[in-house]
Amino acid sequence: MFSALNILTTRWAAFFLWCGWGVCVYLCRFLITKNLEKDVFIDKLTLLYNRHSFQNEVKRRIWISRKDGVPVSILIIDIDFFKKVNDTFGHIKGDEVLSKVAHIIKSQIRGKDLAFRFGGEEFIVVLPGVGKDEALTVAERIRKAVEDTEFGIGKKITVSCGIAEYSPGETLEQLIDRADKALYEAKNSGRNRCVVAEDN
Repeated sequence: MFSALNILTTRWAAFFLWCGWGVCVYLCRFLITKNLEKDVFIDKLTLLYNRHSFQNEVKRRIWISRKDGVPVSILIIDIDFFKKVNDTFGHIKGDEVLSKVAHIIKSQIRGKDLAFRFGGEEFIVVLPGVGKDEALTVAERIRKAVEDTEFGIGKKITVSCGIAEYSPGETLEQLIDRADKALYEAKNSGRNRCVVAEDN
């Protein structure tokens, strides 16, 4: 009787050990996959979405906005004179500026909005359910927050912003192009300002 009980207990112990090992392997695989996904879609410096994830996410938001009949707008934000920051204070300080601007952008938008580091010192924010007028308010809030932040380099950091609301029938490239032209106008008008693109 005692030996039979021992055998039964040993079998149950082996079974639970096997189950535990299976769960451990599954969790390890899950965490590795999640980390790989993060490496693919997240910019390591700013912790924003990267350019690689931009196209699919924005196209999906545009499709949802068309389906639901609500607007969607984008902001293209560029740090003014960023090359001078790198040249004067070095790339480590430049990276700190990028990281802090990214944090400011993230702090000034809603949870359902998407912020991307599009490349270099340029960021894009996607605002679902937001028309161009409200998008301008968001952009101005970001611009002012950056202007009021101390970056520890003895000079002000500012940003310029181009804003465009999606027009039905236009491509993603056309939407970006309109926002980019508005950004160009903001920079040519003295920087540290936001400009709304003309409707398509």
